[in-house]
Amino acid sequence: MLDQFNTTIFHRISKTWGSGPLFCTLSNRHQYYCKKNNKIIIPFTDLINEVLVNRLLSGWGIKTPEICLVNFEFNVFQNELEAAFNEIAEEAKARNAILKNHYVANRFVHPLFGSKYIINHSGLSGNAAKDSFDLDKFSNPTHILLIGFFDLWISNKDRKPSNSNLIKSLNEDEKFDIVAIDNCQAFYNNNSYVNLLDSVPFLTPEESILTCGLAQQLIDTLSKEQISDLSNLALSFIENSLPLLDETFDEIPNSWGLSENNRVEIRNFLSNKKRIEDIRQKFISFVEL
Repeated sequence: MLDQFNTTIFHRISKTWGSGPLFCTLSNRHQYYCKKNNKIIIPFTDLINEVLVNRLLSGWGIKTPEICLVNFEFNVFQNELEAAFNEIAEEAKARNAILKNHYVANRFVHPLFGSKYIINHSGLSGNAAKDSFDLDKFSNPTHILLIGFFDLWISNKDRKPSNSNLIKSLNEDEKFDIVAIDNCQAFYNNNSYVNLLDSVPFLTPEESILTCGLAQQLIDTLSKEQISDLSNLALSFIENSLPLLDETFDEIPNSWGLSENNRVEIRNFLSNKKRIEDIRQKFISFVEL
């Protein structure tokens, strides 16, 4: 089950304009990015997606931040929140980011989603040119392709060359781990989990991290047999992930509104055999672009 901690220090509003998470120190003395629900009605799909995708990615051996649930007492931090919002209000307005109603009391009634801050990390640009990377500096460069396959499966529309939602973290062997972050737009940002199989489209090449410079540079070093082996590995990960869905669903707070019908929809979407085979074909076509 997810640990749950209280907020002890509120530092700032992060300039991640889609959600504007709070950067806080929690009662376990570690720092986290804390996301409140950006929707007014349940299910809070953005928060549910964060937990679900984090757990599934971890099962694939992909590095992800440690996560938890966060209690944030709005009355305690209200004045600090208002001051922090005023500091970024003009920049938010210039970017057409409508964040004001994100920092009102009803957004903090439910537990927040917490993603632990990773020390010694830097951004991993999706826009960087092919052949600009030293692949030997990465611990598992093929993870960029597994993440791409995973995103096709989960229909994550928000990890792409223009917005990678990836960071690189220096490990104890002085190699870079690829870390997947910010997974709230899984299921193509569907806001209800209704009719997922009929309503959620496949990703286009422009919406896939498989077309970024790092992925394309790596692909050039692999044979067709190695690409096929990677796709088969991803298929085995999917098969192993499906029995773990109920355990992950049970970690999600009841107040986030994940219903039994939602669970069935997600399970059917992720386990549909025809769709999985179509995804495998999409993966092959994307890496052969």
